[in-house]
Amino acid sequence: MSGMPRLIILPLAFLSLIACTAYPVAVAVPVLGIIGEGSEIYEGQTVGLASGSISLTGIVTGTRCHGNYKYTFLSSNGVGSTGFAAIQCQDGRLATIQFTTESSEEGWGFTEDNKGDPFIFTFGKTDSETVEIYKHVMLRRKL
Repeated sequence: MSGMPRLIILPLAFLSLIACTAYPVAVAVPVLGIIGEGSEIYEGQTVGLASGSISLTGIVTGTRCHGNYKYTFLSSNGVGSTGFAAIQCQDGRLATIQFTTESSEEGWGFTEDNKGDPFIFTFGKTDSETVEIYKHVMLRRKL
């Protein structure tokens, strides 16, 4: 009979270990960016959950940008969550971008960098959707 409790404890310990590892510690999400006059798309990813790292690389020039992001508000369904990303690029550009989610998997943010140029990044969007957001923001800036 003294062996019986061990048979129960070992499976429970194993199930607890599996349950603890079933939730992701970090998630990688693809991101796109447009910096400056819009002639180059930057590709990269964020890694984290409510906060984490962000990296982008220009597909033509190879200019690298990196930084961190943090959500400041998380909605229960993912729509309307907000946060900011602080990004620094190899070419000296610095930007703190406020972003908003359109769903739990899509969103975008815009700011001007330290040179006064537009800086947009999107997540969960295609290249063409990112370009359309850029055009829309640039049109509103001119008004």
